[in-house]
Amino acid sequence: MNPHTHRRTPAILCITKLKTWSSVATSGGHTWCTLPVPPADRERTHLNQVWRDVANLDELRTAIDQRLALVNAGHDRRRAKEMEETARRHEERYKATSIELTAFTEGLSAAQQAELKQAASRWRREEEERKRLEVERLRQQREKAERERKRKREALRERERALVERLKIATPLAFASADVATRRKCWQLMLGHDELFEALQRMDTSGFFDNAGYLRDAGRRAVVSAADHTASKSPRPREPKAPAAHRPLYTEPRGPGM
Repeated sequence: MNPHTHRRTPAILCITKLKTWSSVATSGGHTWCTLPVPPADRERTHLNQVWRDVANLDELRTAIDQRLALVNAGHDRRRAKEMEETARRHEERYKATSIELTAFTEGLSAAQQAELKQAASRWRREEEERKRLEVERLRQQREKAERERKRKREALRERERALVERLKIATPLAFASADVATRRKCWQLMLGHDELFEALQRMDTSGFFDNAGYLRDAGRRAVVSAADHTASKSPRPREPKAPAAHRPLYTEPRGPGM
């Protein structure tokens, strides 16, 4: 038998990120069986392998601390180098700007140069303020759009809740009298809400609808019959209105002989 093709006992490899020291301790407790591990065979604990020069939880904690210190030190060095590079670029930009301004400041007095620098500083602040206001305006627009979407979602949920309450007491005839779009929406609600199960059974056993939810001939006849019955009802006679009270033309008090 070829040893390369022989099927061996499968192994389970579990990999996860340990974000807390308690998780590290629990993982090490399973490795060295310092915690209760019912499925583990203690006679084979010595076969467990840890690919680092550690043999217990204390050594594992020390090794992790050393590794974190090395990583943090490298990160600090990279951060310091990035800050130095940023400062160097700012210095070069300042020197280049000073050289470009020489053509404008040449022949000007010290007071005029100071005034020009103040104007440039003011323009820069105004530009920064303009950008800040633009960012704030865009943020307000996003918040307004989000509030509008939230309001529409809430209004839609409110209409759906009202429709669910109406469906709970709706009769098959009233449901059959609705238009096709409304019935389609109601069918979706009845299929998706457990509290509308009785309403769904009521519509299904009425005989007015087929398996696809459309009206059968019996449903159409019931709707037409209900409409004819409503139209054939004679209007109720209106009660006679009481005569309006007579109001005098003059409301001010009158004296004797007037």
